[in-house]
This record gives sequence, C-alpha cells and structure tokens, in this order.
Amino acid sequence: MSDAALLDESTYDAFAEATLQHLAEQIEAALPDADIERAGSSVLIITLEDNRELVLNKHMPTRQLWLASPISGAGHYGWSGTDWVSTRGGVDLIDQLSADLSAATGGTVALS
Repeated sequence: MSDAALLDESTYDAFAEATLQHLAEQIEAALPDADIERAGSSVLIITLEDNRELVLNKHMPTRQLWLASPISGAGHYGWSGTDWVSTRGGVDLIDQLSADLSAATGGTVALS
C-alpha cells in the first residue's frame, strides 16, 4: 500500500527529485551510449541506442512517479515509506527500470 497520498507537496517533490537525479546518474554510468535528458524539473527521458525511449516523470496530483516503457508499458509508483512501489502489483520502481533496461539493451543493468 502506498503512503504517497500522505506526503505533503514539498516532501513528495524532494523525494521524487532525488529519485530522478539519482536514477539519471546511475543510468548514465551504466549505459554511456544512452542519451539521458531532463525535460524541465519533472521528466527524465532515457533514449537508448536504438532510439527507444523510457520516460519517468513526476505526477504531482497523485504524488506518484510514472514510467512509460516500451518494455513493460505504463506504470505508476507511489512512495511506500522506503521506496517507490507499483500501484499495480507492488513491483519496486528501481527493479522494474533495471529489468526494462536490461531487456532493452541485452545486458545486465543493475540500478540501486
């Protein structure tokens, strides 16, 4: 169960921003040939060598992070108190993103 609705706006924004920044740095290190771009303060776009894109963005109204992936489709992740967890199935965002990037690149991408 997600505690995202319990986060006030500034706390949510701080957690979400820290997550986007952390993931951008990790993905850039793991996939140097990928294009990692921030669109404004709320969107992280990962463009792979084959031009497929994964998009992770803040969704303030629900206080979630949303992932659009050509591998797993759309996912919504709420703050559990310790990490971002899918609202449909309880998969951790970092685990899902690691799996999607691994599948897309044919290698192992282990984010933390």
